[in-house]
Amino acid sequence: IVYAHLRRDFVNQWGLVHTRQHEELVWTLPTGLLALTAFQQKDGTYGITLLKHIATPADHGSLGLLKELIPEGLCFVQLWSAALLAQGMVAGLCGVRPLAHRHTLQLSPTVPAAQGWITVQGLVMGAHLIDIDVSAQALRVHHQRGPQELCVQLPYVLAQVVASHTGSDCALGSAWQVAVGQTLAVQFGAAV
Repeated sequence: IVYAHLRRDFVNQWGLVHTRQHEELVWTLPTGLLALTAFQQKDGTYGITLLKHIATPADHGSLGLLKELIPEGLCFVQLWSAALLAQGMVAGLCGVRPLAHRHTLQLSPTVPAAQGWITVQGLVMGAHLIDIDVSAQALRVHHQRGPQELCVQLPYVLAQVVASHTGSDCALGSAWQVAVGQTLAVQFGAAV
């Protein structure tokens, strides 16, 4: 209900407005938080749209700078602007939830069916180094380095649509142990 209310009453063509009816400026921080919420609500297409808007200020000004106002303007020394873009891609779209102290990686991707593969390479999670590829129909986790096996977990709802997997001796379910140097590949029976 709150998500629908925000989208209906507090969003303009660029994202979440700062102060409705007083200042129609759109800032990267609240827009990034709305993108993360969109992914949690399984509204991946809208989440991607918001992330693209957060990246828009990079087209204005110096190369590589993300300013805090969308589509352009204000201070460029805003680490949260770039951080929210990266967080939206990794935690939102790919659904990465690291539990490094437990050597566990939880994945709950929200990739729209029209989107191709999304790849995150060289992700450091505690002492583990992993590569992740996700799409609406499948995911792959390659365990490059670590002190022990990596447990990869899917939420119960997502685990119910797993059609097949390779790279782990565990039976179909919601968690797999992936040895160092191995790749877990999961195919879904329905788009996630």
